[in-house]
Amino acid sequence: MTLDFSKWDGIDFNDLGTEGDFPEIPYGTYEVKVNNIELKESKKGSLMIVFEFEIINGDFEKSRLWYNQVIEAGFGKRKAKDMIESLLDGDDFIYGSNLRVIDQQIKEVFEETKQFEYALQYSVNKKGYNEYVITEVFEVE
Repeated sequence: MTLDFSKWDGIDFNDLGTEGDFPEIPYGTYEVKVNNIELKESKKGSLMIVFEFEIINGDFEKSRLWYNQVIEAGFGKRKAKDMIESLLDGDDFIYGSNLRVIDQQIKEVFEETKQFEYALQYSVNKKGYNEYVITEVFEVE
């Protein structure tokens, strides 16, 4: 089968746009849902947890925010634990005994978040790093 290239005659292949052409989301509080939570390897080879949030209303509806937290040191583990507990509306979270267990726990947490929506405060701290704080939890009806 031969493609009909005339459908794409108007495309300027030299216009590469910007990195992803995603709108820059200003700092503020957004109503979000959790699209995914998973363990990944960072570009530097560190273990991290990735929280993917989707804004569900307003000017940035359907835009996404990603919170990546390296969890190899105490500080990072604490920040990730705090986020998980806030997503679970304050329920205590205790890390499992090994990575396989923790990975399963993260999958279970993600499943539990499907019953909630959240107010997420997106800001920057004194050191210039993005901050993500759940300020309210709403049950999905």
